[in-house]
Amino acid sequence: MNLKTRRLLFLFFAAVFIIVSAYLVLTAQGMVLDLKHLQIVKTGGLFLKHSPADAEIRLNGKKTSGSSGLFETGSLIRNLSPGEYEIEVSKPGFRPWRKTLSVKSGLITSVSQIKLWPVTPETEKINEKTENFYLTEKGLIFRDEENKLLFNNEVILRGNDILLGGPNSKFVVTKDNNNFFLFDLDDPSSATNLSQLFNSLKQRQLLLQGVVPIKKVLFHPFTPQKILISTQNSLYALDFKKLSLERLAFSEKIDDFAVSGSEVVLWDGENLNVINLLLKIRSSYPLVGPKNLNLIVGRGGRIIFLNESYKLYLYNRNAATSTLLDDGVFTAVLSPEEKRLAIAKTDGSLQVLYLDDYQSDIEYKVFTKNIILPAGDENKLENVTWLPKTNHFIGLRGGNLWVTELDTRDGLNAEDIAEDVANYAISGNDLYFLKAGEVLKTSL
Repeated sequence: MNLKTRRLLFLFFAAVFIIVSAYLVLTAQGMVLDLKHLQIVKTGGLFLKHSPADAEIRLNGKKTSGSSGLFETGSLIRNLSPGEYEIEVSKPGFRPWRKTLSVKSGLITSVSQIKLWPVTPETEKINEKTENFYLTEKGLIFRDEENKLLFNNEVILRGNDILLGGPNSKFVVTKDNNNFFLFDLDDPSSATNLSQLFNSLKQRQLLLQGVVPIKKVLFHPFTPQKILISTQNSLYALDFKKLSLERLAFSEKIDDFAVSGSEVVLWDGENLNVINLLLKIRSSYPLVGPKNLNLIVGRGGRIIFLNESYKLYLYNRNAATSTLLDDGVFTAVLSPEEKRLAIAKTDGSLQVLYLDDYQSDIEYKVFTKNIILPAGDENKLENVTWLPKTNHFIGLRGGNLWVTELDTRDGLNAEDIAEDVANYAISGNDLYFLKAGEVLKTSL
């Protein structure tokens, strides 16, 4: 081999060494050659968090897997060239999740709320021959075909409807004709006639004569043995353990009231009245326009109301002004953290309104609206509930139990998980629903 050949070989291998070394250095720094645009770009990545955790991930049809950090439960797929990726997360027996998302140079695209729903959910039959059911802290109350209320299918409760209760309370209030009954489910065979007790205490302790009907009852926000009671023109707090009654407010009329943290918000037809239950201070805020309205309040003191014209407003206490959020509204539900509002409209559409700046996989600015369902009679929801752990909605739609994610990038993954459902309720990770007279239970 002559000198010229040796020099050429040396230069060739030197060039290869330099190119390979440069490639390895660039790769280590997350850089790749973009052949489409003939330029070096920084790679991006995908972070996917999904349930079930053992689901399979495919990118552009090819099976892939990612790494997980010490405290992470998701999959981080690194060193992806910028561009669009068709993502599929699947597992046998579950409905697949699909979405096409963009990976950008130097950034991680996050999808942290992927939920796969079973094709055929495993259900447990809890009861049959049931017209309706209610959740409590101590078990279920069923209303049977004879309109009787049965606690855990054993004790018959007085009344034919549940007015107050919930999965976090052992107390329930029922109603039969004009009488309200209070039950402590630790002793469900004993009922307190709340109507009689209220009127008796009103006359004996407050010296207010006459028998008046109860309009509405709510639990006291921080004293479990107290019930808030409204009549035509007064609001009371009844302590059913100490057998005492306190008058909190008087007005010419009381149309509605709601509990917000340590406050009660009361609508009297002209003013929004806010009563601080700790300081016993009442503040009034004039409200011109609506005659009838439904109050939607949160723990943090935010006041939202829906008037008789189906217009939804946010009330600003400091400025004593109302901001129109939307019209044609059928119902609205605050999210658990109270930064988002689900708005179901009379035209069948469903949207999420962000009441504050909100950061999840996507950053939303205050008053951003995200359309979940377009208008249309086939879309109309009977009700809607937030599923905070999976960032989904669940609701009754066309008689079916329907769930949808809230990530609107490249459309929605939404499913009917049960058909011909009359009612549903959620307690923790358990979903109960009424179908063809049977109460069924499944896991979320």
